[in-house]
Amino acid sequence: MPKKPKPHQLLVEGKNDRHVIWALCNQYQLPETFSVEVAEEKGTEGIEALLAGLPARILGIVVDTDQNLLARWQAVQNRLMESQRPAANPLGV
Repeated sequence: MPKKPKPHQLLVEGKNDRHVIWALCNQYQLPETFSVEVAEEKGTEGIEALLAGLPARILGIVVDTDQNLLARWQAVQNRLMESQRPAANPLGV
């Protein structure tokens, strides 16, 4: 039986990202106070699935910014605003 997600979640785009986060948490001996969840929508992963499935309580979101950092951040901000969730502004944009 899979573990029940914790109230605070770190959402990642894919399974590889989840393994990277687990390895970092293990390396730095972080306590298990949050779950690392792969966003999936209709059997697919990635930014679209992550944005479509934002839960009520989240700790953070990990997304790849291989191409356009500003566009990726704007997509995340737009989705959060649509769902009436506040978004921090780490990029200063």
